[in-house]
Amino acid sequence: MTMKETESKRKYRAHCDSSLDIPLFSKDWWLDAAVGAENWDVAIVEENGRLVASMPYAFSKHGPFFQIYQPPLTQCLGPWVDSALLGKESELRLHRSLISQLPAYDKFQQSWNFQNLNWLAFHWSGFRQTTRYTYRIEDISDTKEVWQGFKDSVKGDCKKAERRFGVQVHETESTSEFIQLHSMVFSRKSLKRGYSDALINRIDNACGKRNARKIFIARDAEGRSHAAAYIVFDSKCAYYLLSGSDPDLRSSGALSLCLWKAIQESATRVRSFDFEGSMIENVARSFRAFGGEQTPYFFLSDFPSISYRILEFIKQEVRNASKRR
Repeated sequence: MTMKETESKRKYRAHCDSSLDIPLFSKDWWLDAAVGAENWDVAIVEENGRLVASMPYAFSKHGPFFQIYQPPLTQCLGPWVDSALLGKESELRLHRSLISQLPAYDKFQQSWNFQNLNWLAFHWSGFRQTTRYTYRIEDISDTKEVWQGFKDSVKGDCKKAERRFGVQVHETESTSEFIQLHSMVFSRKSLKRGYSDALINRIDNACGKRNARKIFIARDAEGRSHAAAYIVFDSKCAYYLLSGSDPDLRSSGALSLCLWKAIQESATRVRSFDFEGSMIENVARSFRAFGGEQTPYFFLSDFPSISYRILEFIKQEVRNASKRR
């Protein structure tokens, strides 16, 4: 790989500018922000001078190993195929062409958009697939109906936040206030974040230029910030990217109110709301309480390098040993 952009990448950028069908996380500008313009590329297929299939991928080099990976804060990637060709035999042919253009790698891991249901060509090429889940409300246009779909616990939190704690939700342009609340979640659990403040700010800058994000902050009458939600958009869907809350004020129910206001605002511009997937039981339970419908998506992997597989096995054994201590 070189720093110079490939012809495929230049054509893909032009396609992203002209097409509303490319999902948010596969947009060229999103990947520029998420990993840097020099750290991603794309396989494309053209027919009759028209781009009909694409598959962007992020890559990195660790020692001798070349990896294709799922970037942080990037919910999904995977292949895109022109809608007129989906479900047809030509889709398999297009997928084969995309696979053939991937560079030699030691590790491949990628989460796919939930709409990508056909991974047969990848199976034939030796990839493995694990089903994971996101939670979605497919139609948020009728917010009264969405509210009725909330469980009583969510409705109760929203009412408690407003009536007992005097919380109101405001939109803000401040990432610093949001990051402060977001960091508290990890501090409370003594967890390390897998991404930096700088990454959040890069994504925010890219989204802000394109009116593709909103930040919601829940504050009380005393000016205390209780919770926050960070929502990003493409032409079809709103995605619940990040959130945060003050652990000393968690009982106020403000995060539920923040999400409700975010859904209401999202309904003015898109049809669907995606809570972004989680395989963590209590998180999944929370998303279902908002009426989110469990929706499967595919996680594909491939480890053709024997050396890499041995290294990963050793690392896993070390981790298991440390847990047993």
